[in-house]
Order: sequence, then structure tokens, then C-alpha cells
Amino acid sequence: MVKIKWLRSTDVDPAGIATACKAELVQTRGGRTMVLARQRKISR
Repeated sequence: MVKIKWLRSTDVDPAGIATACKAELVQTRGGRTMVLARQRKISR
């Protein structure tokens, strides 16, 4: 897991960043912090 913070004056799309990084958006905290995790592989 990775916790990422950004400045209030910066326009950030947490879902877009998660998609671009191929990660799972676990949580958005306080409007300027996000938690990302590795995407889990689906076992078949």
C-alpha cells in the first residue's frame, strides 16, 4: 500500500491516477490524501 498526499492548490483525480498506475484506489482521505494498493490478480 502507498499513501499519497498532494497540495490543496493542485487539481488531482485519484481514480485517474489509480487507473494509470494499474492500482486499486483503497481510500480517499480529507480530499487531499489517497491510499493505493496493488491490483489483485484473479485466480482461475
